[in-house]
Amino acid sequence: MFPAQAMMISVFAQVALTLFLFARVASVRNTEIQADSSLLEKAAMDSSQYSLKAQKIGNSYNSQFQLPLLFYTIVAFAMLTASESYLLAGLGALFVLTRIIHMMVHVGSNNVMYRFLSFAAGYAILVIMWIVFGITYFL
Repeated sequence: MFPAQAMMISVFAQVALTLFLFARVASVRNTEIQADSSLLEKAAMDSSQYSLKAQKIGNSYNSQFQLPLLFYTIVAFAMLTASESYLLAGLGALFVLTRIIHMMVHVGSNNVMYRFLSFAAGYAILVIMWIVFGITYFL
């Protein structure tokens, strides 16, 4: 397996996580709307009208468009500049693992400290990825 292929495994995993959360929030919201049709109109302008469960899943889904954006960007830049490596691939896998842990905490206990720790770990991994990419690219 080439480094680019190894990096893409993490990309596909991150995309799968995002699509899973979308399907999950859509399913939960649909079930709630079927139980109370007036919810559709109320929630159109205020998603806090959904249950706590639906809000947690929705918030977790939304968070997949924040920090992961920098992950997708680094992978794209590494590939465009032929700077991909097994080190970046390994770090990418660790990043996605932190996103999975973040999601599990977010939709589960929603313990803010555990959620923050998983976020901070992912953030630190991304910083390292960008430093590794910068060193590889410029040196």
